[in-house]
Amino acid sequence: MQGPETLSSTLDYSVEKYINDLRNRQSIIRYIAADALGQLGNRQAVEPLIHLLNDPDWLVRFEAARSLGRIGDPRALPALRWLQQTDLGKLDEDYLVQDAATEAFNQILLGRMA
Repeated sequence: MQGPETLSSTLDYSVEKYINDLRNRQSIIRYIAADALGQLGNRQAVEPLIHLLNDPDWLVRFEAARSLGRIGDPRALPALRWLQQTDLGKLDEDYLVQDAATEAFNQILLGRMA
């Protein structure tokens, strides 16, 4: 059984690894890393995930927005608001990304009010 120090250092390693994976050339790796960071809920991931909202792959942007909502850090609010209001060409995928940004924005606001 791992002690608290070992578990903490393992989680820190995982967060750092996933943050590094956000810069991978393969979009599927960036998507998986964004999802994992959202599930871990570590606030170290907020700024890197905010940068991912500009990713060329809509699925990566979608997952970055969802993960920011799961983490719940208010630093993400301006970027999520921007994504909600930006005309990205209005493809079907863009609507899905904007819906994810809206949901994440509302999650963060509700978390701040609780």
